[in-house]
Amino acid sequence: MAEPNKHIKIITGSGTDHYSISLKDTLVSYLRSINIQVEDLGTSSYYSAAAEVGRRVSQSTPSSSPEVRGLVACGTGAGVSIFANKFPGVFAVTCLTPADAVNARSINNSNVLAVSGKYTSAETAVEIVDAWLNTPFNSPCPASNNKPWPEEMERFLDKSLVEMAEIGKGDLDAANIAIDNELGGLANCVNTPTEKEVLVLLSSEIVNK
Repeated sequence: MAEPNKHIKIITGSGTDHYSISLKDTLVSYLRSINIQVEDLGTSSYYSAAAEVGRRVSQSTPSSSPEVRGLVACGTGAGVSIFANKFPGVFAVTCLTPADAVNARSINNSNVLAVSGKYTSAETAVEIVDAWLNTPFNSPCPASNNKPWPEEMERFLDKSLVEMAEIGKGDLDAANIAIDNELGGLANCVNTPTEKEVLVLLSSEIVNK
């Protein structure tokens, strides 16, 4: 048997519904077949399973070797994403398509993948996992029309790595100020005035809550 991949370790967990158990087990088998290290935490209530995966990923460091990521599953993929995201430094995203996974890695540096056992076939889930594993941060993706990001957007994404990591560490005011400062530059990357106005309004609503 080939040696496990030394660069990525996946911690997995799922809810107890039959949808998520089956899909999680399929993906664990697939990951091991491609020599990815997997620590399978088994099944529990979807919120407990997701929280434990989120906690483990949060306790790792960006320089950890191997890199630690998480994989969580429930019926829709939404609940496990919510609870994994309760922990600082966790960027869990629910992905229903491979394009979602590419965007999540390129834009959000997602380190926890949430999948839906009810709405995603095993074949599609494997494609999603492959896309999520193999897409670097700040790379061309469907959201960038599969082209390199404009220079201004690249600078925003690079800064976001530091700023996103601070969210949840008790310094939300500073994070909100940083987001406000970046809104103008990000809006300039949008093509039409209508889209620009919507972007600023939505972002302001999120920041000021």
